[in-house]
Amino acid sequence: MAGFFVPDLTASGKDDLRFEFFYGNPALYTDIKFPLGYAYKGMNPGHSQQGGSIEFFLRYSHWFSVRNNLALEYFHTERGNEGRVKVDADGEYDPTNGSLQAVERKNAARLFWNLPLCGDTDVNLMYGWERIHNFDMVQGEKRTNQIFKVDISYRY
Repeated sequence: MAGFFVPDLTASGKDDLRFEFFYGNPALYTDIKFPLGYAYKGMNPGHSQQGGSIEFFLRYSHWFSVRNNLALEYFHTERGNEGRVKVDADGEYDPTNGSLQAVERKNAARLFWNLPLCGDTDVNLMYGWERIHNFDMVQGEKRTNQIFKVDISYRY
């Protein structure tokens, strides 16, 4: 993982920029006991994309005040560039008659707005959208996901 953070992107000091790059070796989270990778309740305890993935992350933030900021995030993820296996039509490993899994590609964007609501109470709004091609490394499978979140917090 590598990246950079520019806290004062503009002369006003109200804008910042973060960029991160992640490369996950296919052997990430695997060992003799868990050759396909360790998972707890269907999820891995490390990076969300596990091994064999590459991810770029970009976040731009504008600060109107200490408690009021707007941020835009973008992710591009590719999973399966390395470590793909041959599977049959049911997704089962088949080294002789199977075809190589497809590379999964995801593009996602999220918009955040944190603002004061009343007194010491703040609200954080988030909207996210993502489009996945070759979902779960299956050729032609597509998925679009959306999420909306509202958090209310009290400073004491």
